[in-house]
Amino acid sequence: MPTYKSFDLTLGDISYLLDQMHDALRIMRYDLNGHPIYGYIDASGTPHDLGTFDQITANYSANSGDPLTDPLAIYAGARAANGFRIPTGFFNNLINSTTWTWGATNDPFPRLVPADYSHHTLQNLSNSAAVTYQAAHPSATIMADSTSLYQNQNQTVIDYTPRMITQTVSSSYFDPPTGVSLSAMERIEAANPGFITDSLTSVYSDGSTHTENVIRNLNTLPGDPSTSGIFTLFGQFFDHGLDFIDKGGQGSKIIIPLSPDDPLYRAPSWADPGNTTITISRATPDDYTVTDLHGRQLSIAGADNAWGTADDLNAPGADGVYGTGDDIHAATEKPASVVYTNHTSPYIDQSQSYGSDSQTTYLLREWVVDPTYTGATGGADADRESFHVRSAGHL
Repeated sequence: MPTYKSFDLTLGDISYLLDQMHDALRIMRYDLNGHPIYGYIDASGTPHDLGTFDQITANYSANSGDPLTDPLAIYAGARAANGFRIPTGFFNNLINSTTWTWGATNDPFPRLVPADYSHHTLQNLSNSAAVTYQAAHPSATIMADSTSLYQNQNQTVIDYTPRMITQTVSSSYFDPPTGVSLSAMERIEAANPGFITDSLTSVYSDGSTHTENVIRNLNTLPGDPSTSGIFTLFGQFFDHGLDFIDKGGQGSKIIIPLSPDDPLYRAPSWADPGNTTITISRATPDDYTVTDLHGRQLSIAGADNAWGTADDLNAPGADGVYGTGDDIHAATEKPASVVYTNHTSPYIDQSQSYGSDSQTTYLLREWVVDPTYTGATGGADADRESFHVRSAGHL
């Protein structure tokens, strides 16, 4: 049986963390427009405001030695370990003012090469997935070469090949149901027993038995454990702390038809809509949408999802709010390039847990009164009371 190491957080640990907040950039307060006022608290506990991000940038003077004009002066050096992460990712690199936003949230992804949507697997229109979907949706357009649809972010694409590739390379069924073909991984196993390193069998609530096959990433060093499914789950969780883009704003989809011999396929009936596709929303480029009063995205290209037509959403009208009756509709030019903004800080900073803006962080890290604490009685309880006051004031 595995053993677990206890995790103890002492008052000394908390004091150390609180000490990091001295002589380190932080958000001191907000102005009337909700903009953060940055500053720091010196070793004596005296607070100092430096201004908004724009004000600090405008006042910047390299190597001035004065925090008011060069925030680096607060620290022992650019690589000093003291301080806490600012949720937006600002000021992680203090070499000069041009690096203050490196890795900050809401920063467009840099594009190193032009976008190319032609490198994808072409569809075989006689494939059972395509044939079945077309029969159920006679008006749908399935193209052997979907390059033109992929290139247009406002268009919905019907493409069975992503699921076909998955099923060809690696399926969870080594002993599949009747009519379900073996994957490449399972065909290799049949010819070379031992290729699949693990088979895990589970009994579902309906009594059916399912087997998942795994090619384990075997350890290469003595004592080094091999990876497992939890490695994949953690990787997915980890990735969500590095990048997050808008999706679905312009309404276009990627529809992946399922073949009737796919384990995920479930034929529709009068009582069951079935499961015949995997449908995902396409990523939303910058300047393809606007938001209404409730924060919902509206496609600028209009209901026809075509730019340069009369139903394009051109301006919000006299009330200054999109999504109301006085919106101005007129032909609007499509953005010259496709740009996506990263809405999370790409630093490894647990932003997927604590957010990439101050409001979310404060909400998730809000300290509450310990219901078992009845007040200080001296000694350890006095320290505990002090800790309660300090945590409420600083975290």
